[in-house]
Amino acid sequence: MEDTMPFVAREVQKGENDRSGKDAAHPAALASTPLYQVFLRTSWKNRHTSILCLAGLITNLVTSLAWGLVLIWGKQQSLPNVRLAHISSAFSFSKAASMLLFAHLSDVRIPRKTVLLTGFTLVEVGLLVTSLAGSTLISANTNANTNADPNTPLFLVLLTGGIATGAGIGGVYCVLTGAISDHTVPQERASAVGVYKFWRDAGYAIGGLLTGIVADLSGSFVVTVLVVVGIVWMLLLLITCEYRDVDRHEPNTTKINGEFVFRKVGSNSRLSDDCSISTESAPSLELTAIT
Repeated sequence: MEDTMPFVAREVQKGENDRSGKDAAHPAALASTPLYQVFLRTSWKNRHTSILCLAGLITNLVTSLAWGLVLIWGKQQSLPNVRLAHISSAFSFSKAASMLLFAHLSDVRIPRKTVLLTGFTLVEVGLLVTSLAGSTLISANTNANTNADPNTPLFLVLLTGGIATGAGIGGVYCVLTGAISDHTVPQERASAVGVYKFWRDAGYAIGGLLTGIVADLSGSFVVTVLVVVGIVWMLLLLITCEYRDVDRHEPNTTKINGEFVFRKVGSNSRLSDDCSISTESAPSLELTAIT
């Protein structure tokens, strides 16, 4: 009975709409919310979506580091352009492939929170490999063997770090968008995703400025990467302690205060600032507890 209750509720609602002749999903029936309200709620007031916006920003902050500072550092270590191109291509292909895998897994098998934690952990590993192992190789002075290419070990380290970082970035890229949609009612979903992508793409600019300033002040590539590693680590801690997934395994349900409730499709429901559903201006909305 517990398993079939959501489907029964959905069919009952469909029958009510058919008998009344009302199309609840018609655009005229949907309540519109000013953009500034969606922006404030998604960016600040809703704890879960604000964490996701911050995660998107940090994702592209890391991407700007990978595409910019890492390649500049490799060039300073006399890596040929073709090998720098291989590193950049490996990062991009790893990112693209992991998008397909992790996005699908987060829909059918793994909670989105688990995917986010896994992806950002991979980012941490990739950055640490790139900075610490790379700098160790340079300090060891691999030029001792004149018959071997001295750049090969460094190239392999940067390639490995790029693949791990790209896999982590790709793993969270699509899942963050899906998570934003999970925490937003359909009537505001496109606007909320737009707000999220505003912060995500702002990460390119903020990342470029931040890494450039830290690199100039410290004069060290390793210190700059470790600062970014610290930022990602704090984000991991924030997601672990504060973020909560929306249950997506029951159709048309939302988990509020630990209890599943049914939300009618096409109703004028809105999320309040604390991520609960408000029915004050939506008489057509009915919440039914699922026990």
